[in-house]
Amino acid sequence: MKKIVHREALLALIAIAMTSCSSVFQVHHELTVTDKQLLAGDVFPPPSDKVLRSAQDVFAISPDMARFLADNVMSTGDERIFDDLMSAMSAFGIRDLTYDDQTLTASEAFEQRRGNCLTFTNMFLAMARRAGLNARFQEVSIPPDWIKRGNMMVLRRHVNVYIRLAGRGMTLDRAGERVVDFGEDAIPARFIDRSIRDERALAHFYNNWAAESLENGNNNVAFAYLRKALQEGDSNFTPAWILVGVMYQRAGREDLAEQAYFRALQAEPDETSAMSNLQRLYDRQGRTELSDHYDGLVLRHRLKNPYYRLAEARKAYAGGDYRTAIDQLRKAIKLKSDESEFYFLLGDSYIGDGNIQKAAHYHAKGKKLAAKDDQITESGHDNRGRRLVKPKAPGNWADI
Repeated sequence: MKKIVHREALLALIAIAMTSCSSVFQVHHELTVTDKQLLAGDVFPPPSDKVLRSAQDVFAISPDMARFLADNVMSTGDERIFDDLMSAMSAFGIRDLTYDDQTLTASEAFEQRRGNCLTFTNMFLAMARRAGLNARFQEVSIPPDWIKRGNMMVLRRHVNVYIRLAGRGMTLDRAGERVVDFGEDAIPARFIDRSIRDERALAHFYNNWAAESLENGNNNVAFAYLRKALQEGDSNFTPAWILVGVMYQRAGREDLAEQAYFRALQAEPDETSAMSNLQRLYDRQGRTELSDHYDGLVLRHRLKNPYYRLAEARKAYAGGDYRTAIDQLRKAIKLKSDESEFYFLLGDSYIGDGNIQKAAHYHAKGKKLAAKDDQITESGHDNRGRRLVKPKAPGNWADI
C-alpha cells in the first residue's frame, strides 16, 4: 500500500449508521475559524522541531542508496534504466522486505529493509528519480477496509508509483508507462488511480506519523505532524482534518472538533468519516435533530457503496440469513458488476438458500472475472495497457 504507500492515511472514530432522517433538515457547514486558528498550538503546544521529520528527510537519498544506484544502474535510455533498476531492486531483495505498520523515510527503508507500503513506494520512487526517470506518486481507489488500531478505527488507503518512459516507440500501445505497486495481489489493477503532487504524498507521511504518535500517547507530536500535513502538505487532506477533530474531541474542545469536521467536509463534501464523527458528536451533545440528519446521510452514502453492501452481505451470510445476503449482493452488483468476490459470495448464498442452479451460475461468473484478473497479473499489464510490476504481496496489513 497500504497508501506513497501507504498505510495512502485516514483516522477517525466511526459509527455504523442504521437509521435515516425522515424530515427535511437544512444544515450548513459554517466555518467560524480559519485554518490557522484550527491548527494553532493553544490546546496542543508544539514540541521541539528536532523531534519532527522534515520533507527533506522523507525523500532524501542516502550515500548508500546513491552508491547502490551508481553500481547497478548504468544504462542509458529510460526503458533500459527502468530494467536496470528493477534488476537492482531484485538483487536488493525487494521481494523479501519485512512489512510492518511503521512509516519510514526512503533512506530508513533502504537501511532497515522494513516498513509499510507507503515506505517502500517512497523508497522506490526516490531511487527511480535519482536514476533519471519521470516518476510520481499515484493514489489508488481500493475497496474501503477499516481495521481497529488501539481505540481508533483506521481506513486503509493505497498509493503506488507511476513512471513515464521517454524514447522512441514508447507511445505505442502505452508501452512507455509503468506502474510499480507494493500492494496486495488482491487489489486488482482495474481500480482507478490518479497522480498526486509530492506535497499530497507528504501529507500522507505526516498523517501517518501523527497517527503513530497519537497511538503512543505523544499528543503534542501528533498534532504538530497534523499541522505539517495541512500546512506543508495538502491543506485539503481530509484524513488529517478528521484526525484534528478527533484530537480536539478527546481534549474536550467539541467546538473546535466540529469545525475540523466541517473543514473536512468543505474539502470533500461526501466524506462519510467526517459525517459519522459529527453524528457521534451531536448524539453525545443531545442534539438529536442534527444527529439524525448525519445518521441518515452516512447511511445513504454507504448504501451507494458496493463494498458496504458486501460487508453487510458477509454479516448476513455468517448469521445464516442467506436471503438478506443475496439481496445485498445483487444490489452491490448493480453498483459494480466487475468484482468477482460479489459473485462467489452470491453463489455461496444461493447454496445456503437451496438454489443450486443459481449458485452454479454465479460461481461461473465469478470464476470468469477472477480469471481475467489473473490474466492481467500474469501478463504484467493492467486493463489500460500499462505494465504493472508488483514487487511484493505484503499479506494482510493496512495503511493508516
